[in-house]
Amino acid sequence: MKDKSIEEYCKKQFYSHIHAHVAVSQSEFQYIIDHFISEEVKPKTLLQVAGGFCKYEYFVAKGLLQHSYLDESGREFTVSFPRENWWAGDFKSFKNEIPTDKSLVSLESTMLLKISRSDFLQLLENSRVFERYIGKLSENNSLKMQERLLTDMSSTLEQKVRVFYQNNLDLVSRLSQKKIASFLGVSQEHLSKVLNTRKDLPSIDQS
Repeated sequence: MKDKSIEEYCKKQFYSHIHAHVAVSQSEFQYIIDHFISEEVKPKTLLQVAGGFCKYEYFVAKGLLQHSYLDESGREFTVSFPRENWWAGDFKSFKNEIPTDKSLVSLESTMLLKISRSDFLQLLENSRVFERYIGKLSENNSLKMQERLLTDMSSTLEQKVRVFYQNNLDLVSRLSQKKIASFLGVSQEHLSKVLNTRKDLPSIDQS
Protein backbone atom coordinates (compact mmCIF):
# COMPACT_ATOMS: atom_id res chain seq x y z
CA MET A 1 0.00 0.00 0.00
CA LYS A 2 1.00 3.62 -0.50
CA ASP A 3 1.77 5.66 2.62
CA LYS A 4 -1.55 7.54 2.48
CA SER A 5 -3.50 4.28 2.07
CA ILE A 6 -1.65 2.76 5.04
CA GLU A 7 -2.46 5.80 7.15
CA GLU A 8 -6.16 5.69 6.25
CA TYR A 9 -6.41 1.95 6.85
CA CYS A 10 -4.74 2.24 10.26
CA LYS A 11 -6.97 5.16 11.25
CA LYS A 12 -10.11 3.25 10.26
CA GLN A 13 -9.09 0.15 12.23
CA PHE A 14 -8.10 2.17 15.28
CA TYR A 15 -11.33 4.18 15.29
CA SER A 16 -13.38 0.96 15.14
CA HIS A 17 -11.39 -0.51 18.01
CA ILE A 18 -11.79 2.53 20.26
CA HIS A 19 -15.49 2.81 19.37
CA ALA A 20 -16.00 -0.85 20.32
CA HIS A 21 -14.89 -0.02 23.88
CA VAL A 22 -15.94 3.58 24.52
CA ALA A 23 -18.02 6.25 22.80
CA VAL A 24 -15.83 8.58 20.72
CA SER A 25 -16.73 11.52 18.49
CA GLN A 26 -14.90 12.31 15.26
CA SER A 27 -13.32 15.40 16.83
CA GLU A 28 -12.17 13.41 19.87
CA PHE A 29 -10.74 10.70 17.65
CA GLN A 30 -8.92 13.25 15.50
CA TYR A 31 -7.23 14.64 18.61
CA ILE A 32 -6.15 11.11 19.60
CA ILE A 33 -4.94 9.99 16.18
CA ASP A 34 -2.84 13.16 15.77
CA HIS A 35 -0.53 11.74 18.44
CA PHE A 36 0.20 8.56 16.43
CA ILE A 37 2.43 7.74 13.47
CA SER A 38 1.44 5.06 10.95
CA GLU A 39 3.95 2.77 9.28
CA GLU A 40 4.25 -0.53 7.45
CA VAL A 41 7.08 -2.91 8.34
CA LYS A 42 8.38 -5.94 6.50
CA PRO A 43 8.58 -9.45 8.04
CA LYS A 44 11.44 -9.94 10.52
CA THR A 45 11.61 -6.26 11.43
CA LEU A 46 12.85 -5.86 15.01
CA LEU A 47 10.68 -3.25 16.73
CA GLN A 48 11.93 -3.76 20.28
CA VAL A 49 15.28 -5.16 21.40
CA ALA A 50 15.89 -6.98 24.69
CA GLY A 51 18.24 -4.87 26.79
CA GLY A 52 17.09 -1.65 25.14
CA PHE A 53 14.26 0.71 25.94
CA CYS A 54 10.68 0.41 24.75
CA LYS A 55 10.36 3.78 22.99
CA TYR A 56 6.94 3.13 21.46
CA GLU A 57 3.70 1.32 22.09
CA TYR A 58 2.14 -0.13 18.94
CA PHE A 59 -1.41 -0.71 17.76
CA VAL A 60 -1.54 -3.48 15.14
CA ALA A 61 -3.94 -2.56 12.34
CA LYS A 62 -2.98 -5.52 10.15
CA GLY A 63 -0.32 -8.20 10.47
CA LEU A 64 1.37 -10.35 13.10
CA LEU A 65 4.12 -9.80 15.67
CA GLN A 66 5.94 -11.97 18.21
CA HIS A 67 6.67 -10.70 21.72
CA SER A 68 9.27 -12.95 23.34
CA TYR A 69 12.30 -13.32 25.61
CA LEU A 70 15.32 -15.63 25.89
CA ASP A 71 16.26 -17.48 29.07
CA GLU A 72 19.85 -17.87 30.24
CA SER A 73 20.33 -20.92 28.03
CA GLY A 74 19.16 -19.04 24.93
CA ARG A 75 15.80 -20.80 24.75
CA GLU A 76 13.01 -18.64 23.34
CA PHE A 77 9.71 -18.16 25.16
CA THR A 78 6.83 -16.30 23.53
CA VAL A 79 4.71 -14.01 25.67
CA SER A 80 2.14 -13.26 22.97
CA PHE A 81 1.46 -12.97 19.25
CA PRO A 82 0.06 -9.44 18.83
CA ARG A 83 -2.12 -9.24 15.74
CA GLU A 84 -5.03 -7.26 14.33
CA ASN A 85 -6.53 -4.93 16.96
CA TRP A 86 -3.89 -5.79 19.58
CA TRP A 87 -1.51 -3.44 21.32
CA ALA A 88 2.15 -4.44 21.52
CA GLY A 89 5.21 -3.36 23.47
CA ASP A 90 6.57 -3.60 26.99
CA PHE A 91 4.45 -1.18 28.99
CA LYS A 92 6.61 -1.46 32.12
CA SER A 93 9.69 -0.38 30.17
CA PHE A 94 7.67 2.20 28.22
CA LYS A 95 6.08 3.85 31.25
CA ASN A 96 9.03 3.72 33.66
CA GLU A 97 11.81 4.29 31.10
CA ILE A 98 13.73 1.18 32.12
CA PRO A 99 15.36 -1.49 29.91
CA THR A 100 13.13 -4.27 28.62
CA ASP A 101 13.99 -7.97 28.74
CA LYS A 102 11.75 -8.77 25.75
CA SER A 103 11.98 -8.41 21.99
CA LEU A 104 9.25 -7.58 19.50
CA VAL A 105 9.53 -8.69 15.88
CA SER A 106 7.17 -8.77 12.90
CA LEU A 107 6.31 -12.21 11.51
CA GLU A 108 4.37 -10.79 8.56
CA SER A 109 4.15 -7.52 6.67
CA THR A 110 2.46 -5.42 9.33
CA MET A 111 0.69 -2.07 9.43
CA LEU A 112 1.07 -0.24 12.71
CA LEU A 113 0.22 2.89 14.60
CA LYS A 114 2.96 3.85 17.04
CA ILE A 115 2.99 6.37 19.87
CA SER A 116 5.85 7.78 21.94
CA ARG A 117 5.87 7.92 25.73
CA SER A 118 5.42 11.70 25.85
CA ASP A 119 2.46 11.61 23.46
CA PHE A 120 0.91 8.68 25.32
CA LEU A 121 1.11 10.49 28.67
CA GLN A 122 -0.22 13.66 27.09
CA LEU A 123 -3.27 11.77 25.81
CA LEU A 124 -3.91 10.20 29.19
CA GLU A 125 -3.77 13.66 30.73
CA ASN A 126 -5.88 15.51 28.17
CA SER A 127 -8.25 12.97 26.63
CA ARG A 128 -10.92 11.44 28.84
CA VAL A 129 -11.89 9.13 25.97
CA PHE A 130 -8.36 7.77 25.59
CA GLU A 131 -7.98 7.38 29.35
CA ARG A 132 -11.19 5.33 29.54
CA TYR A 133 -10.21 3.29 26.47
CA ILE A 134 -6.81 2.35 27.94
CA GLY A 135 -8.48 1.56 31.26
CA LYS A 136 -10.85 -0.87 29.55
CA LEU A 137 -7.98 -2.57 27.73
CA SER A 138 -5.93 -2.86 30.93
CA GLU A 139 -8.86 -4.48 32.72
CA ASN A 140 -9.45 -6.96 29.89
CA ASN A 141 -5.75 -7.78 29.64
CA SER A 142 -5.54 -8.43 33.39
CA LEU A 143 -8.41 -10.91 33.18
CA LYS A 144 -6.83 -12.69 30.21
CA MET A 145 -3.49 -12.98 32.01
CA GLN A 146 -5.23 -14.49 35.04
CA GLU A 147 -6.98 -17.02 32.80
CA ARG A 148 -3.70 -17.98 31.13
CA LEU A 149 -1.95 -18.36 34.49
CA LEU A 150 -4.72 -20.65 35.78
CA THR A 151 -4.61 -22.69 32.57
CA ASP A 152 -0.83 -23.08 32.82
CA MET A 153 -1.06 -24.16 36.45
CA SER A 154 -3.93 -26.63 36.16
CA SER A 155 -3.76 -28.10 32.64
CA THR A 156 -1.77 -30.86 31.01
CA LEU A 157 0.17 -30.10 27.83
CA GLU A 158 -2.51 -31.83 25.74
CA GLN A 159 -5.17 -29.64 27.34
CA LYS A 160 -3.10 -26.51 26.73
CA VAL A 161 -2.65 -27.44 23.07
CA ARG A 162 -6.38 -28.07 22.65
CA VAL A 163 -7.29 -24.75 24.27
CA PHE A 164 -4.73 -22.88 22.16
CA TYR A 165 -6.13 -24.33 18.94
CA GLN A 166 -9.74 -23.81 19.93
CA ASN A 167 -9.18 -20.19 20.92
CA ASN A 168 -6.84 -19.26 18.06
CA LEU A 169 -8.14 -20.94 14.92
CA ASP A 170 -7.39 -17.81 12.88
CA LEU A 171 -3.83 -17.70 14.21
CA VAL A 172 -2.72 -21.34 13.93
CA SER A 173 -2.37 -21.23 10.13
CA ARG A 174 -0.10 -18.18 10.43
CA LEU A 175 2.39 -19.78 12.82
CA SER A 176 4.99 -22.51 12.63
CA GLN A 177 5.01 -25.39 15.09
CA LYS A 178 8.22 -23.94 16.52
CA LYS A 179 6.51 -20.63 17.30
CA ILE A 180 3.53 -22.33 18.95
CA ALA A 181 5.86 -24.49 21.05
CA SER A 182 7.67 -21.36 22.27
CA PHE A 183 4.33 -19.94 23.43
CA LEU A 184 3.30 -23.13 25.21
CA GLY A 185 6.72 -23.42 26.87
CA VAL A 186 7.66 -26.83 25.47
CA SER A 187 10.10 -28.18 22.93
CA GLN A 188 9.00 -28.52 19.32
CA GLU A 189 9.56 -32.28 19.53
CA HIS A 190 7.30 -32.60 22.57
CA LEU A 191 4.56 -30.57 20.90
CA SER A 192 4.86 -32.66 17.75
CA LYS A 193 4.25 -35.85 19.74
CA VAL A 194 1.09 -34.38 21.24
CA LEU A 195 -0.17 -33.22 17.85
CA ASN A 196 0.42 -36.67 16.36
CA THR A 197 -2.00 -38.13 18.89
CA ARG A 198 -4.64 -35.47 18.19
CA LYS A 199 -5.84 -36.03 14.65
CA ASP A 200 -8.76 -33.64 15.27
CA LEU A 201 -6.37 -30.67 15.32
CA PRO A 202 -5.34 -28.99 12.06
CA SER A 203 -1.81 -29.59 10.82
CA ILE A 204 0.73 -26.76 10.98
CA ASP A 205 4.08 -25.93 9.50
CA GLN A 206 6.82 -27.68 11.47
CA SER A 207 9.59 -25.31 10.39
